[in-house]
Amino acid sequence: MISGTATVRTNDSVQSVSVGEAFVQAPGTAHQILNEGHEDFVFYVIADNPPADSTWYPQSKKWMLKPQGKIYRAGTEVGYFDGEE
Repeated sequence: MISGTATVRTNDSVQSVSVGEAFVQAPGTAHQILNEGHEDFVFYVIADNPPADSTWYPQSKKWMLKPQGKIYRAGTEVGYFDGEE
């Protein structure tokens, strides 16, 4: 991280991170990064984003399939924000 503070939420935990720290997410692992401070949260992302992939969103029980960019729940296409707060 370059500046700011954040909370990293995964399937199993919520952790705070700050300047000088790093974290790793395994491919296909759901996660969310939230800026928790009053200043900009600046960080580097190093990723290998293959052209064909799938992503599971556990809170809203959806799958996103790439390269189509379509999002599904139990075989039915839904909108990106469907089921989100």
